[in-house]
Parts: sequence; structure tokens; C-alpha cells
Amino acid sequence: MPLSKLSPQWQRLKVVLGFALVVVVLYLAVPRRNRFHYEFQEGKEWTYSTLRAPFDYPLYKPEAEYKRQKEHLEQSVERIFLHDTIVVHTVLPFLLSNVREIALVAPAPARKTVQADSIGRTSPPTRHRKGYRRELSQLLDYVYRVGVLSEADLLALAPKTTFAVLRAQVLYPTETQEVFTPATASAFIRQNLLEHPQTAWISERLPAQDLAKLLRPNLQYDSALNAKVLSDRLRQLSRTDGLVPSGEKIIGNGDVVTRESYLKLVSLRRVMQTRSRRGFWSWVTEAGYFLLLAMAYALYYTYLRIAYPKVFLPEHDRKVLFLMLLSGIMILTGFLVLEFSPMGLYIIPLAIVPLLLRTFYDAQLAFITSFLIISIIGFFAPDSYRYAVVMSFGAATAVLFVKNTYRRGRLLQLVVLILIAYLLSYGTIATLQESSWRSISLATIGFLGLNALLTLATYQLMAPIEKLFGFISNMTLMELCDSNQPLLRMLAEEAPGTFQHSMGVASLAEAATVELGGNSLLARTGALYHDIGKTNHPEYFTENQAHGMSPHDTLGYLESARIIIAHVTEGAEIARKHRLPKQIIDFMLTHHGTSQTKFFYIKYKEEHPNEPDMREAFTYPGPRPFTMEQAVMMMADACEAASRSLKIINPDSLRELIDKIIDGQMEDGQFNDANITFKDITTIKRIFLEKLLNAHHSRIAYPEDPDR
Repeated sequence: MPLSKLSPQWQRLKVVLGFALVVVVLYLAVPRRNRFHYEFQEGKEWTYSTLRAPFDYPLYKPEAEYKRQKEHLEQSVERIFLHDTIVVHTVLPFLLSNVREIALVAPAPARKTVQADSIGRTSPPTRHRKGYRRELSQLLDYVYRVGVLSEADLLALAPKTTFAVLRAQVLYPTETQEVFTPATASAFIRQNLLEHPQTAWISERLPAQDLAKLLRPNLQYDSALNAKVLSDRLRQLSRTDGLVPSGEKIIGNGDVVTRESYLKLVSLRRVMQTRSRRGFWSWVTEAGYFLLLAMAYALYYTYLRIAYPKVFLPEHDRKVLFLMLLSGIMILTGFLVLEFSPMGLYIIPLAIVPLLLRTFYDAQLAFITSFLIISIIGFFAPDSYRYAVVMSFGAATAVLFVKNTYRRGRLLQLVVLILIAYLLSYGTIATLQESSWRSISLATIGFLGLNALLTLATYQLMAPIEKLFGFISNMTLMELCDSNQPLLRMLAEEAPGTFQHSMGVASLAEAATVELGGNSLLARTGALYHDIGKTNHPEYFTENQAHGMSPHDTLGYLESARIIIAHVTEGAEIARKHRLPKQIIDFMLTHHGTSQTKFFYIKYKEEHPNEPDMREAFTYPGPRPFTMEQAVMMMADACEAASRSLKIINPDSLRELIDKIIDGQMEDGQFNDANITFKDITTIKRIFLEKLLNAHHSRIAYPEDPDR
């Protein structure tokens, strides 16, 4: 047995099981972060009961203070350079080689001078060579024991003038003026060479810049060692500034949140959000998560049962599934975003929910569903109050200002309004909470802007949602109202009288539905297509017949009634073949309800007074109208057609005709299934009278032109 044929109890059970499945899926996706269930601002009053420390916890330094201490530490840590003892042994051979070359290429007078200075003491070539080699070796050894620092490293140290040198695993604090650079080392060596007669010629002939190039730095900056030292020092920098003992009073009811209590509250919130629950309290927390979701959806289900009972009918299975999926997907998206980037919650375009529900249902359901989603996500949001207020303003704007969504320009205007609502509410709440403009985050404003842009996707989502879940939007209705639609073109060409009748019915139905606050576009579209079945046999309907000619004259009353009645079911078949929405097909099936083709029925009874009651053969299959728009269209159809048979058209005759037709339909119970009141019917009669008088207006007779 198909599910749609089962009992109402089973139908309700299906829906309950569907909502239960949504609850289970959401429970599994709940962000497992502990929450701090208090909202507070420094300088504001504490409105909760007295709060005491539930356990010992560290008092964290303010982030700005910790950052300031960290920056100071990074600046105060001295840079470390390694003292390389090998460099001197590689520099000395190069330096001696350069000196020998200078001695070989030096001019003759100079060489003689050197030899003359040496006469009487030693043999010139050898002893001079040994003397300057020993002197250079001693000078280089001294320079490299002190240390040579590159010009680039010296500039990198600025404005500092101190650093540390690691010599034989011992750190020595050093001033920059205590070490050499290649330039200062070159100057030092040349000066000392000048002071000794046997080496002065080297200083005179070896340019300072050439000597500086030969002197390689032996104080090397070790980035890995410096990073390790800085890391060790930063680890020693404490993030806390004491301990709050268990049981200590943090703040009392009505107290102002001072700087001290604010820091304690912030620290407690931080600890609780990172602290994992174990044992009994872990089970309590999990049960709380599940109960929260179960209660929220139980209330939502109860609301739907009371306010929208028809949603639970078997033929509306897909529509209630849509409500489950829409709310579930939005909440699930919020949970996933919370796991990775809590601030990303402001990107989720929750305004899509009220826009879709306002289009496919009404404002009431849009409000309730949006409230459900915002409440659940907001419970887990880091700043739940701020998030809930901002999103609620956006959702309310969407519900209150959405109209004519079949116009893309209007949707863009609505998105701009939603963005303004977001920004105003966020800016106001942020400023009031922190008492400073600085609390407004540019990143959050950017997220809200992206949120508004994503809301534009509503337009693209409507078409697939209509197809999947059986809805119909104003955009689709506008497309169907186009007289160039294939079915309407066929109706105009094959049954022109019926087409004109349908246009008149559409005008009446639309005007009355506007007055009643219903979906006037749906009523108009349904009226345009309601008689599409007459295209199969247009000649059998009065509005398409030439004067005095009727094919019914050659048929029996039963056959004539069958042909007339068949236009209802045949119209539905044509509509299904052309894939018209079910809502339009319902107008075709209900526009005669379960009434009779009275003309043929009365004629048949007159000719066969003694035969059994054949009322069923002359009765339309129905169903009766079950929406206000269908009921209005049924009245409009009958009144528009009957008004064309009046010989005298004036307010009294039209009023009498309208009252007779609509009262007869009421007595026949045709409106028993529609949500329409006596007051509505009175309004409909008034609108019909006004519109029919306008349609059947008289014109003045133009006099003959005497000049012709």
C-alpha cells in the first residue's frame, strides 16, 4: 500500500520520524565546545546572580598587555654571533701572497731603500720576509681574536650597540665598538705596519680597500640559534598573572563590571571554553545538547500542526520535507562553520530562509522558521546575543519588505535593505556593548557584505526548489501569464471566445484576490488556464459558437453533459502534458467543483420524469475549491459567463445575478473546503459588481456627420 493511502496517524508518524532524523543529524554535528553562558561588558552592570570561581583557574593577562610584553622581550633579547677561529688561518695565506706580489712588482728605488735600511743588520731578502710575515701573523691573530663583524650585520644591529658573542660555548656581552669591521680592521693593521720600519712599505703599497676585501668577517650570525634562544625566552614569559582560587567571589548581582572582575570573567570564559568535560558531566552535557534540539523541533512541529495542518497531508509530503531540509541544512552549515571559523557565521546568508518561505508560504512561517534557525545557531555562537540580534534584523527585513520577487531589480533592492539592516544593527550593538567605535570589526562588516551578496542566490534557488518540492513562485506565474505561452496562444486561436472569457475571469479574480490579501497573481494565472480543456471541442461551448448554430442540437442531453464535463479532466491532461505546475492544474479541476451542468440536467429530467435520478451523470468530478484563490476564481467564472446572457445590464440586474450565482454556490457547499469567510464573500460581490459594470459600460452614440 502506498504511503499516501495510509491513515492520518501514520502520516503524522512519518513527519515526526523525519523531524527526529533531523534532530539526530544535528546532534551529531553539534560543536563540542564548552560555552560560557554569560554576556558582560566592562563598565556595565552584572545582571546575573553572584558568580564564584567554580574551580582554581589562572588569571590571564589582557591580550594587549601580553603582546606588549612579548614585543619588549623580542626587542631586548641580544643577538648572538658565533666566533669562528678558522677564518684567520684561511685569510693569512692570501694576505702573505698579496704582500709577496707587492714586493716583486715594487719600483727599484723603493726596493733599494728597503735594502739600505736593512744593511748592517741581516741579509735583506730573507730577513725582511720573515719579519713582515711574523708581524702580519700577529696582527691578524689579534684582529680575529677580537672579532671581525660585517658591515651588513653592523647595520642590522642598529640602533642597538650591544650583542653577544659565543666563544668556546660561553656568551660574552659585547659592544659594537669593541669589535672590528673589515674597514676598521684594515685601518688598524695598516697603522701598526707603519709603526715598524721593516713593514712600513707594505702599508704604503697595499691599498686600504684591497686589504679590507681580504679580511673576511669571523663573527657569524646564527639564525637557528637566535630563534631557539628567543623561543626559550618567550616560553618563560607567562600568559597568566596569578591564580583565582576555587570559591572566590568574582562578581555579585548588580555590581558594575570593573577592570579586575572583567579580567577574571574573561579568564573564566577562556578556561571553560577550552576545558573538556569528563565522566558524569560529559553525559549531562550531551543530553543537554540533544534535549535542546529535540525541544526546539518539537515546538516547531507543534506550531506546524496547529497553524498549517494541510502541510501534513500526504500530497504535501515534499513540502514538509522542504521545511526539514531548509532548517536542517542551515543549522548544519552553522555548526560546521563554528568548528573551523566562528566569525565565519556572519557569512552564512540566513536571509535566504525568510525570502524562500515568504515566497512559497507566508510571513508567519518565515518568521518562525528563521527564529528557530537563528536561536539554535546563536546558542553555540561565541557572542550569541550580538549574532542573534544582527541576524534577526536581517531576517525581519527580508520578511517585511519582500514583494514582487519576480523582478530582479526588486530583489537587488531588497538585498541592499538587508545589508543596511545588518550594518546598522551590528554597529549599534557593538558600540553599546563596548562603549567604543573601536569595537566595530571591519572583518565582520566584510563578512556581512558577503552575506548580502550570497543572498542574491535566492533567485537562482527558486527554480530547482519549485521543481523538486512542488512549489510555485511569482516568477513562474509571471512567465505563465505571458499571452505568448504556447497554451494561451492555442486557446486564443482555437477557442477565441473562451480566451476572451478567461481574460474577463482573470480580471475579476485578480481584483477580488487583491482586496482579500491573497495571491492575486496565482488567481489570475489559474483563471487564464482554467478552461484550456475546451480547446479539444471548442464548438460545443456557447462562447465559441456562431449565432444560431449549436452541435448540441444533434446530441442527447447525457452526451452533451459528458462533453461539457470532460473539458475539466481534458484540461488537466493537457496541462500535465505541457508540465504546468500542480497549483494551476488544481484551478482547472476545481473551477466547477461538484456542481451540475444544470441546463442539460433540467432538460433531461423534463423528458425523463419517471427514470431513476441521473444527477451523478451531470455532475462535475470536482474536487471543490480548497483555497481562497480557487473559490474566488469559481465565483468569477460563473459570474462573468452569466453576465453575458443579461439582456439589460445595470447595477440592479448585475447585483441580482451575482447574488443569485454566489449564494447558490454557497448553498451547494462549494466553498466548504476553502478558507473563505462570509465577510470575504461580501467583498467579492462588491468587487465583481464594480468590475462587471466597467466591463459592460455603455458608450454614447455618435451623431451623423451632416457634411457627408
